[in-house]
Amino acid sequence: FPVITGRDGAGEVIAVGKGANPSLVGKRVCFLAPRGVGTWCEKIALPDSEAVPFPDSLSFDEAASLPLAAISAWIAIARTANVAPGMRVLIHAAAGGIGSLAVQLARIRGAEVIGTCSHANVDFVRSLGAEAIPYDKTQFDEAVRDVDVVLDVIGGDVHRRSYGVLK
Repeated sequence: FPVITGRDGAGEVIAVGKGANPSLVGKRVCFLAPRGVGTWCEKIALPDSEAVPFPDSLSFDEAASLPLAAISAWIAIARTANVAPGMRVLIHAAAGGIGSLAVQLARIRGAEVIGTCSHANVDFVRSLGAEAIPYDKTQFDEAVRDVDVVLDVIGGDVHRRSYGVLK
């Protein structure tokens, strides 16, 4: 202590240091701060390469919620699983931060996507382009078979049962 926590953030660039891109001043940006640099503060200094402008259609809160979840979804879907057209992908917690972004990334990459979620979130998951399986009404391993990839951010019993739905 004192320690400032947080990794994701969003704000307006008020100044740049030597060698940084001066066109960022005044821009609304979101970012994932380097380890050891907390974001739960009023001002933060970070490399300009870490600051990504975001559209006016997003609030600061919405933009700040994206970096870590989006990077996690991207690494899982694009880098690790290399999801490609024609693949079948099961995404657990498809209404959550990582899950909802993973559904969209997998769909963009041409996959057929199945997502688990609560019954209350079925319409939301369907609106993202996935078949929705409400875990509070249906056991996913009784409804799904022959998937190429499972993205599991839950673990435990869900993880063990997921092996049975893979090709």
